[in-house]
Amino acid sequence: MLQPLITAALAPVLLVQGRRVRRTALELPEAAGPREGLSGSGEPFRLLVLGDSAGAGVGVVHQNQAITGRLVQALSAQHTVQWRLVAHTGHRLSHVIRAAQALTPQATDLVVVSVGINDVLQGTSAARWAQGLQQLAEVLQERLVPGQVAFSTIPRIQDFPLLPQPLAWYLGRRAQQLNRITHQILSSPLHGPTTLGSPVSPGPLARWKAVDFDLPLTADFLAHDGFHPNEAACGLWCQQVMAAIHTGSRPGIASDRRS
Repeated sequence: MLQPLITAALAPVLLVQGRRVRRTALELPEAAGPREGLSGSGEPFRLLVLGDSAGAGVGVVHQNQAITGRLVQALSAQHTVQWRLVAHTGHRLSHVIRAAQALTPQATDLVVVSVGINDVLQGTSAARWAQGLQQLAEVLQERLVPGQVAFSTIPRIQDFPLLPQPLAWYLGRRAQQLNRITHQILSSPLHGPTTLGSPVSPGPLARWKAVDFDLPLTADFLAHDGFHPNEAACGLWCQQVMAAIHTGSRPGIASDRRS
């Protein structure tokens, strides 16, 4: 009950701090390197990384050091990995949905989604976030029939060294709200109705897994901008995704569904 009042009282300070951060923040490029390829040997495995600047490798020099490259390295030990990366700086959930709609239909074993920070920064509402998750799930199901979807939750924005207080607190609360909705939807046994009153279809979300972006947000794990994950952080991120998924033979993986 108090948060709206506190936020209203802090609004002038938040506005000034937000403008100052945007004006002074170091803008790093997306990582260099290919955005699709084939690697490894063994059973075929199709991987798609979809999302925002973290997914695009901002914070590292080359895609080999970013989340996509790390996943390819891990998966290619036992698989022939056909991979592609569709991620760009500034993308919100709505942008990711449009990017997914433009994908060439292709059965895919694993989709890793990195999105949410820009939704926090741009003020995406809780209801729109919940609706967007459902829409993205439906689009991915239609285009890719994914075996698994690993959805990386929003990191603890309140711990980013780049952000001053109370802006860090405010953005952290918003991130926590969107993460709660994500977990609420994906932890429901049938992915049924949420407390927001929006019915969620069990089909498209049944293979989704929330992967908490649980990384130390210290200088050792952040890029020079104090905001994006560096090479070490991408390594830990990859470990968390790999721990959350199944990579062995199983019914329904893309290799079993190819015509």
